[in-house]
Amino acid sequence: MLLRYRFRSLGQMSRHLHSAGGRTLFFYREPRVALTFGDRVFIEFTLEDSEQSVLLRGSVLSAVAAPTRGVWLDCADTGLCRTFTDSALAGRKQRRLSCDAMVEIRQNDYRTIGRIVDVSIGGARIMDALGELDKDVAMHLRVLAADPSWPSEIGLAQLLRAQGGNVALRFVRSDPKTRVAAMKLFGAVRDQWARACEASHPPVCCVGGVDLDPAPPRLSALQRRHGQN
Repeated sequence: MLLRYRFRSLGQMSRHLHSAGGRTLFFYREPRVALTFGDRVFIEFTLEDSEQSVLLRGSVLSAVAAPTRGVWLDCADTGLCRTFTDSALAGRKQRRLSCDAMVEIRQNDYRTIGRIVDVSIGGARIMDALGELDKDVAMHLRVLAADPSWPSEIGLAQLLRAQGGNVALRFVRSDPKTRVAAMKLFGAVRDQWARACEASHPPVCCVGGVDLDPAPPRLSALQRRHGQN
């Protein structure tokens, strides 16, 4: 299930993400689709004061009927929200869209697997890519078992920066096949999110420091769910 939630600002979004036992909890209010315990979701947070977005993967932890109808989402703490800072946003000049698929990175004889988490016309960001990559050597990207609307071969890319498996890269758009594949990839991701269920942060919430979210589920519920003692 694809969900989107709109906030006015980064600070507003941060106030509604609750850390608990290495997880991130978020209350999605008034969903327009039926969601029940265990349903898997991708939720994209967008900001009115930015063109950028951030994606979390998770599932429904519990439903709330009153006083505000909604569901608590239980998401793995991927660190994406912690890297979603004002300085990072300032350096981005192109519209980026959140996505999620495994990709193979090949550079000369070296190969590694990562997870592409956002894409623009000009580049992408990949998480969990192990090993050392060379900035001076172009790499080749291949998609592994993604949506059939995606190109199977993205093509050539140049490393911009890498830190702890978090890789930022730029597509080599001078290569005709890469340029066409990058446009197809961005279009496919854009079309996916055009069908997402959307909700917005209520204007009256956070006024005067008052948070209208119900109380988050107890940590014990998370521990039982994830098999912790």
